[in-house]
Amino acid sequence: MRLKDVLQMVPVSKATWYNLLKEPNAPKTHRLRGVAFWEKSDIERWLRESLKIE
Repeated sequence: MRLKDVLQMVPVSKATWYNLLKEPNAPKTHRLRGVAFWEKSDIERWLRESLKIE
């Protein structure tokens, strides 16, 4: 998922998102030709864990 897609799932600013990525349990950022992206399953897992949803 590209950043714009992530920010639709996680409604925070870009700056807040990049600060969240500094946390140890944050979704891993992947890069392809310099473009950052994230796995949707990683974002969903991170949201469940962060919000303590079973």
